[in-house]
Amino acid sequence: MEKPAWSESGFNLIELMLVILLIGVLTALALPAYRAYMARAALSEGLDMAVSIQMNVSDYYRRTGAAPTGNVSAGAQAPSDLQGRYVNSITISASGDDMAIIKINYTVQTPGVSAGFATLRLTGTPGSMGDLNWACDRGTIDSRYVPGRCR
Repeated sequence: MEKPAWSESGFNLIELMLVILLIGVLTALALPAYRAYMARAALSEGLDMAVSIQMNVSDYYRRTGAAPTGNVSAGAQAPSDLQGRYVNSITISASGDDMAIIKINYTVQTPGVSAGFATLRLTGTPGSMGDLNWACDRGTIDSRYVPGRCR
């Protein structure tokens, strides 16, 4: 039996167009999820930096029975020295009822988070055992961008 003059190998145009369409649909579904992941990673940087500051504030509270009024009194670096790739500053303040507040301010480049709303607050309230119980306030940051530790 003879082979035809032209060979039937390779893909035809319809098959190639279907593959390109499939890649386009998968990309359209994956990009929003990736953006949310990047925003959570950026916001996690501030929470990671705040862990040692929480320890400083908790130690100060155990020693004195009051919340520190600033970074220096808590034994932390100045707010301008507490910077990262996405973190602009971290400040410590006190509120009534011995409440400690750690405010994490993010820079404009934080992916997925608009500049005017890029602040997370960690609030320490007095606990029953003489320590601080910490809660996270995301403010106006969209909940899908907030890391799991702060939900």
